[in-house]
Amino acid sequence: MRFIMKKILTKIMAAGLSLAPIAVFAQGTISPLTPSGGVPVANVGALSGLLQTLARFFGTLIMAIAVFMILYAAFKFITAGDNEDSVGQARTMLTYGVIGIVVALIAFSIPSLVASIFGGAVLN
Repeated sequence: MRFIMKKILTKIMAAGLSLAPIAVFAQGTISPLTPSGGVPVANVGALSGLLQTLARFFGTLIMAIAVFMILYAAFKFITAGDNEDSVGQARTMLTYGVIGIVVALIAFSIPSLVASIFGGAVLN
């Protein structure tokens, strides 16, 4: 079971990393540098918006996976009967599902935390 989960997570991570250039190049044309040689403030805001969008996307994805894990763990609890191995697997899946929900909630709160620290705006 763990081997299958590792394969699935590896494929999800590979898909996410392969989509990263699309997110970077979706910003449009690159504006010229400011006279001082720094990056214009508009680009920093675009980066902030991109990071907030990515945090919301991955938070939603993790939340959906965690909810399905909890539902599957409940199904395994119901169908386990007296089989201690199935009950143990169901408990483990339930624990991972709850951890996934906590991670998703943290992912949703990170943009607000970073914006409050650095004085930026949070997208709705």
